[in-house]
Amino acid sequence: MGNDGSKPAVDPSVAVELNKLCMVNTGVGTGQGGGLAALSPDGKTLYFVGGLGLAIYDVSNPAAPVKLSTMETGVATREGGATATLDDTLLYIGGGLGLAIIDVSNPAKPLKLSQTETGVATRQAGSYVALVGSIAYISGGLGMAIFDVSNPGKPQKLSQVDTTVSTRQGGPHVVVVKQHAFVSGGLGLAVIDVRDTAAPKLVTTLETGVATREGGASLAIKDGRAYVGGHGGLAIIDVRVPGAPTLLGKYDAQVGSRQGGSHIVVKDKLALLFGAYGLAVIDVREPGAAKLAAIAETGVGTNQGNEGIVTKGKTIFLSGGGGLAVFECPALAKLD
Repeated sequence: MGNDGSKPAVDPSVAVELNKLCMVNTGVGTGQGGGLAALSPDGKTLYFVGGLGLAIYDVSNPAAPVKLSTMETGVATREGGATATLDDTLLYIGGGLGLAIIDVSNPAKPLKLSQTETGVATRQAGSYVALVGSIAYISGGLGMAIFDVSNPGKPQKLSQVDTTVSTRQGGPHVVVVKQHAFVSGGLGLAVIDVRDTAAPKLVTTLETGVATREGGASLAIKDGRAYVGGHGGLAIIDVRVPGAPTLLGKYDAQVGSRQGGSHIVVKDKLALLFGAYGLAVIDVREPGAAKLAAIAETGVGTNQGNEGIVTKGKTIFLSGGGGLAVFECPALAKLD
């Protein structure tokens, strides 16, 4: 299944069921920019953003998504795509041209409230948005910017910091845990002290061994561990002491590409890794000896584009340059 034609073997001791339900051409993804999505808390509405705009779907029946609306975002680029973060009825879209905030209280008629230049995005890498209350942390190829979005119609920039791990070509991700922002990029993992949002400070960086300059890296943090997804697979890092991150182990499922990397989501003992060459389910109970639990072709990942994963219960929604694919993994239902 990898880019060299090989296929990693599933370990029978941890094997789980993985079934494809459907695949949909959204009309807004691009091969270069890919596509990422956000899901409503009830799991019934999916917000898919790509280089050509936003498409909103009713996914109450995951096997038969129904398109509700589409719109231009004003911030996405064909080569960098866009990312989506949902907070109640507001959708925050990070792209190569900045930040757009969309009112999606009526999914059939989304309304753009603002569009803001962030100073950290690049056309090739786009940008990623993490929200903590009324503060937005935006990571891009030129660093991380912090905005006050208490007035969604007029976001106010508070600060900007060089992460030293971001690249112009590869989109970095950001996750905020308590007083620190963790940014994964093509050059590694950065830890930034954000206690003072007006003056964030770089604490330390760590080479992950899985990212590339052109593909960047994705990031998830759970129970004191950072999970970084990239072309080289999955890296698991102990971040309980933010100033001293420690690599615990790596596993290459051979689903990522150099240009597009791979996207990571963690559900308890299982990590989902999605890239151009497939979707892998990895058992991560032993960080130094992760095991492949399932793997499948998706039909929507592209070699140059970013990919995304959102889940609800046993359902997995995959967003890529080739569209939307929906899978079912019964083992996930027990982990929510």
